[in-house]
Amino acid sequence: MDQVLQYFATDQLFGILLIFVRIGGAIMFLPGFGEQFVYTQTKLALTVLIAVVLVPTLLPQMPGMPTSVFTLLFLVTEELIIGVFFGMLARVLYTALE
Repeated sequence: MDQVLQYFATDQLFGILLIFVRIGGAIMFLPGFGEQFVYTQTKLALTVLIAVVLVPTLLPQMPGMPTSVFTLLFLVTEELIIGVFFGMLARVLYTALE
């Protein structure tokens, strides 16, 4: 039982964190979801739900648990930049279509 809990606590939560950061960065700027009239709790719940659903599929392709705090910060920052890029790209394309 302890091994299952340890596996979930390290690998699964690390995967959820990275996916959460990327999806959250995108949802902040996506047209429709990124607007002010959408509640923050709704955006947060949607981001957590997507992250939890995608973890079993994407975990084998994800990097391993980092050994230092700086590596963790680098990975989180990288995921945030990629997510914001995708969200802004969708917003620019949506604005161009209008």
